[in-house]
Amino acid sequence: MQTHQPSLEERVIKEVDDCLAAFGEWISGSGADDFARSIGGRLSTDGTYVSRTGSVQSLGELAVEVKAARGSNPDYRVSSGTVRIVDSQSHCIVVLYEERTRGSRLGPIAEFTRMVTAVLHEDADAVGGFRWKHIHESQRDG
Repeated sequence: MQTHQPSLEERVIKEVDDCLAAFGEWISGSGADDFARSIGGRLSTDGTYVSRTGSVQSLGELAVEVKAARGSNPDYRVSSGTVRIVDSQSHCIVVLYEERTRGSRLGPIAEFTRMVTAVLHEDADAVGGFRWKHIHESQRDG
C-alpha cells in the first residue's frame, strides 16, 4: 500500500500554517509552554528579520523577544492566507504568503494584513523540517 508523500508545496504550506499557529498560541498564551518545540526550533539564529516598519534584527534577537512575550496578548490571533513558493533550488525555498493579524497590541492598528517573504531551508533537525533563514514583512493595509 502506497502512502501519500506530500509535495514540497504541501509541506511548505503546512510549515507556514504551523509556524503562524505556534506564534499566535505563544503570544496569546494558549499553546504549549515549550518555545524550542513551537517556534525556537524553527528559526535560524543567524538569519534576519525585517519588520513591517522596516527595522532589521537577527532572528536570534527576535526569538529572545518572542520567548519573553509568552502570554502577553491573550487576544492575539494570526493566520495565513495565500501561500506561494516563488522559487526553490537545492533545499532553499523562497515563499510569499499573506499574514492576517487580529488583536495586535504592537501599535495603533489592531487588525492588519501583511505580505511576508521568507527564505526557508529544508532541515531535518528543525521543527517542521524547515529552518527559517530570512523573514521580511511588508504592510498591506491598515
